[in-house]
Formats: sequence, C-alpha cells, structure tokens
Amino acid sequence: MLAQRLTCLVFFAAVACSKDKNKDDPKEGASKNASCASVEECQKGCDKDKVDDCIALGDLLLDKPKKEKDDAATKKAYEAACDGGSQQGCVMAAMMLRRTSSKLADATKAAKVYEKACDKDEPAGCLLLAMTLKGSMVEGKYVLEVDVPRARKLLGKACDGGYAAACVELGSTYDGLAEDKDEKKAYGLYKKACAKGSQRGCARQGLSLMLGAGVDEDPAKGLELTEKACKTGRPDFPDYASVACDTMGEAFEEGKYGSKKSAKTAAGFYLRACNMGLESACAKGKALAKSTDD
Repeated sequence: MLAQRLTCLVFFAAVACSKDKNKDDPKEGASKNASCASVEECQKGCDKDKVDDCIALGDLLLDKPKKEKDDAATKKAYEAACDGGSQQGCVMAAMMLRRTSSKLADATKAAKVYEKACDKDEPAGCLLLAMTLKGSMVEGKYVLEVDVPRARKLLGKACDGGYAAACVELGSTYDGLAEDKDEKKAYGLYKKACAKGSQRGCARQGLSLMLGAGVDEDPAKGLELTEKACKTGRPDFPDYASVACDTMGEAFEEGKYGSKKSAKTAAGFYLRACNMGLESACAKGKALAKSTDD
C-alpha cells in the first residue's frame, strides 16, 4: 500500500513521511487493509463506507505537495472513517481540526477526542494527548492543564511499545529547559527513536552528538545523522527534518562540526529546509544562492 506517512501534528508537533512502514507515524498501519492505491480508488471505496479506504484517502490527500493540499477534503475523509467506527480516523480528524482552526474551543474538542481514543488503546490518541499535556497553548490559554508527569507516562508506554515519535517526544521532556533536565536520558531516547526509523529522532541524536549533550562529543557522526535526517525527510511538515536541513546549512555556511565551508552547499540545505516549510531558512538560502551566482 502506497499511503506515505505523515506526522503532521500542527501547532504543537510535526510530521514524518516515508514510503515504508514507519513507527514514527501516529497512524502507522492505518490503511494496511485498504483496497485502494490512488485518491480516485480510495474515494470510491470511502463512498461505499469502507473505513480503511477512507483512512487511506486521508493519508494520500495529506501527503500531497503543499500547493495541492486540500485540508477540508482530508478532514472529511478521516471523519468518514471515524463515523465508521475507527478511533484512528477520529484522532486524525481531530488533528485536522487542530490544523485548520486556531480557536481554543476547537483545540479543546480535539484534545477530548485524543483522550477518548487513548482510553480505547489507540496509540495515536495517547501520543497527541501527551503532547497537549506538555503545554499546548491557544489564544493565550492552555488547551489542557499542563501535566508533564502524566504526559511522560503516556509517552513512555507508547515508546516502549515501539512508537518512535513517542520516544522523541519523551526525550524532549528531559532536555532543553526541563527542570529535571537529563540529557543522557534524552540522548538514549533519541537514539532509540532513530534506530526505529524516526528521522526526527536521528536529527535530535545528531545534534546531541555535535554538541556533546548527554553523550561524548562526536561531530562527524552527528553531522552524518543530521544529513541523513535532512535528505530522507520529505517536504511539508516532515517530522522536523526541516530543522535538520537548517542545521546542515549552518554547518556548511560556517564550516562547523568538521564540515568544509561552502556557501553553495549551505544554500542547498537552507532552501530544502525552506521548501519543507521552515520559513526562517528561506532568506538565508536565497541570499547564499544569490552570492554564489554573482
């Protein structure tokens, strides 16, 4: 089944896409039983109330290039799956609501769907619920009261079950500005996620190696992992692969982490990050590209 995978958790997460089965995807395995492989075929199946085809339709629509996306149609496909009894469909429909609305009421509604699905052992619901509990704010207010311990418990369960995105999210609660910061624990979780195919995990592991955060500094290996994350990720919310590309751009622009200084190479990485939706990389890429043309 084609169904390229997302992880497009808008407003408080990101998305991973791969042609292969990817544990980093909140809806991993969602359309494995679908009887279709194209938007047209899946639409026909969904119109006949085939739940798996509705989810596959949503996957395919969500995987379209940024300029061709139709959020309304994508949300409608997942809602059809939800109406057919799929908790995964309900979670994805709620995620699309979050993506298309900046209203607190809609964010709260989505969170309730995540919680209900999680209670029914739907891992995508647990992941998104945990991410919301980490501190998702809309209109100046938290969608749910911040509860990091509970979020960690949910993420730990999903991570132990092989859900790579949960491992990355759990790791992020132990680095940065966390009060009980534990960079060694964070690194171990990023490494585990990377080994399971998460490009976001690889990018986080690579950065940790370059900075020596929670692990002995190894710039060469860190750069290798970061470059892999950048090149493997696909445009438009690809599970933070855009950040990996931006890091690579910075490395080649400044000759950091053992890389050879190259404005042309840096421009290429920045522009790839820009095409993935990281706006902050656009100006840098364009400026460097212009300087190499002069």
